[in-house]
Amino acid sequence: MRVMIVEDQTMIRSLLESYFRVEDGYRITAAIPGAKQAVEVCRASSVDLILMDVQTENRENGLTAVRQIKAIQPKSKIIVVTSLIDCAVLDEAKRAGADSLWYKDSTQMLSGKRWRGNISFRTRLRRLRSAWQKARNLQRRN
Repeated sequence: MRVMIVEDQTMIRSLLESYFRVEDGYRITAAIPGAKQAVEVCRASSVDLILMDVQTENRENGLTAVRQIKAIQPKSKIIVVTSLIDCAVLDEAKRAGADSLWYKDSTQMLSGKRWRGNISFRTRLRRLRSAWQKARNLQRRN
């Protein structure tokens, strides 16, 4: 699974990178500080999973980037990552097309169509990887 991490805080970006480097089945295609860069990466290459900060380098809006990326690559799974606990952010992330929301200050993520059930970050990533592998196997058969 090709992963892009979009996070302006160097420490958090490095921690996320280190997690994906040791987990089987993931390949980091980009780990970048800016939302605008993320859109350009998606124009140039395919990405399966994106972790997108709400506010990135130079105060770029990650939710605007989510909307743009979904228009370019609608099958990409995007997890919005934020420390902002704000219902407006949650609503905007859903409208932008985000697949899940993860609070930086928590080990839990909001996921699913209704965004109600909390599920661990690792479990959610495993489920995403499993679904991606099944879809890829079906494509190979056809």
